[in-house]
Amino acid sequence: MCRQEGGYSFAPLVEIPSERYRVVTTTAAQLSQRAILIVEDCPEMTALLADFFILHAAKPILARSASQALDLCRQSAFDLLVLDLDISDIDTLAILQFLSSRQRRGLSRLTIALASCATNNELTSRVRALHIPLLTKPFDLKDLGDLCTRLLSVTDVRSLINA
Repeated sequence: MCRQEGGYSFAPLVEIPSERYRVVTTTAAQLSQRAILIVEDCPEMTALLADFFILHAAKPILARSASQALDLCRQSAFDLLVLDLDISDIDTLAILQFLSSRQRRGLSRLTIALASCATNNELTSRVRALHIPLLTKPFDLKDLGDLCTRLLSVTDVRSLINA
C-alpha cells in the first residue's frame, strides 16, 4: 500500500494490524514511568528485559543477585518485580519467602516469575502457590507485555505493595 504526501509516495515497511498496535500502546501506557525491578543474573536476558521496558517508557532497576534484590524489595521502590527463578535455588527461595510473608503479600501480586525447563519443581510449585504468573524461557515478549498490562492495571500499585 502506498500513500501520496507532498508529491512523494512511500510504502510502509511493515503493516501493523490494528489489534496488535492496540496491545502495544496499552502496554506502553501501563508501563510508562513505572519502576520495574529485574532480578536476573544472565547479562543477555537482563539486557533484553531492560530494553523491552525502556522501549515502553518504564524505568528498569537491575539486580544481579538475590541479596541485592531483597534490599531493593525492602525499599519498595518499584511497581513490578520480574524474577528469574534460576539465579540460585537458595537465593530464589529467600525471595519467595519474602514475597509470601504476611506484610508483603501484595508484592507477590505484582511479580512475574521467569523459569527455564530446568527450573526446580519445588520453586515452580511455590510460585504457583503464591499465584505468581510464570513465563517459561524462551517466551514471547508480547506475553510479557500482556502480563505487565494485567498486573499493573491495579489503580494504586504502591498501596498494594505495602498491603
